[in-house]
Amino acid sequence: MPRSGELEAGSKDELETVALVDDADAVRQRHGAPRSPTAARKTTTSAPSSAAEVTRKALFVGLAALLICSSGLCIREAEDDEGNITYAATSVTLFSEMLKLSLALVITLTSDAPRQKIDARTAAYFLPGAVGYLAVNNVRYFMLEQVNPGLMAIVWNLKICVIGLLYALPPFRRAFTRFQWAGAGLLVVGSTLAEVSQWGATDEFGQSNTGGALGLEVVAGALVLTSASAVATEYAYKVTDLPLSRQNVILYTYGCLLNLLTALVWRSLEGQSSVPFTRGFTAWTWAVVAAQAASGYAIGALLKYVDAIGQVFADVIAMLITVAFRVVAIVFMSYLMTQVTVSTLLFDLDMNFLYAVALLLSAASLGVYYSDLITTALEARRAARARQIELVPPKADAC
Repeated sequence: MPRSGELEAGSKDELETVALVDDADAVRQRHGAPRSPTAARKTTTSAPSSAAEVTRKALFVGLAALLICSSGLCIREAEDDEGNITYAATSVTLFSEMLKLSLALVITLTSDAPRQKIDARTAAYFLPGAVGYLAVNNVRYFMLEQVNPGLMAIVWNLKICVIGLLYALPPFRRAFTRFQWAGAGLLVVGSTLAEVSQWGATDEFGQSNTGGALGLEVVAGALVLTSASAVATEYAYKVTDLPLSRQNVILYTYGCLLNLLTALVWRSLEGQSSVPFTRGFTAWTWAVVAAQAASGYAIGALLKYVDAIGQVFADVIAMLITVAFRVVAIVFMSYLMTQVTVSTLLFDLDMNFLYAVALLLSAASLGVYYSDLITTALEARRAARARQIELVPPKADAC
């Protein structure tokens, strides 16, 4: 007869295939870490309540998407008139990490939650993800200079395949369902079409939208690195039994130290050791710092309470929000009789048929990937309503 722990893990694995359920306790049990005090409550959650859980986490993904979208728009606005980044990207990343660490410290110090001791093993879990994000966050600005931001927003979603493969390996050992692989496949097709749609196209400065061979190589390497970093950080969040703010104190302490060291080395190599860290900063640059900090904190919470795939689809939604925002801007500027084209507002992309199909496929992939989840949530809601009707006593016939 299976042990109760095996029953709990089995029920959690079933829930993971159909709902956005936090699998932190299943991961902890698999590696001998202590269970969360709320594990029993989560394990005994009934199916009807999954509908509310799905809604809550869907809204959470949407919030993360809005913050990711604002970060991308701020980076675009912080460029000069020729589309170049004139500020020190390493400084922006450093200040962003410092802001996130400050937020985590404030939340930790003002929280009533018990403060567990952080040992060396717990801290070590967050180091691989911190190192990976150090590289990804700093190379992001180089990628935006090499590859059109609107194109990269779609191609960047190819990381869903890398994440899917990493999930199949230890420690997660989690396989996608048929619908999840179908959704991932649609996203891959959409990303590929977006790339093909821009071959030979250039922006207003004559730069290739795809960034050429160098741009593609950098994006491919960053895709693998950011996927591995997301999975490693998700594992760290879920295997350590600490509140999010305390986990973020560990992660962002690493981030501050590593980015400070990187900024100092980079400034030394460029011979700018005496130049202020804020060289070239404008109001939009500080907006980038704030937006990057907010979106980064939201992504951390997304990895803890949802998973790395939730981050991918937050990126998809952010891309669609960006497109919608710029379409609204087109209408507004047309109303003001300002001479502007669709291509100009959509990052100077070649707005052709293939790119439009790529956007539609990327949007459709969201529904296909979560179709099991949506179906289960709707069935649970219908079952709950049916039970409520059964519990209502029939009215007595009037005499």
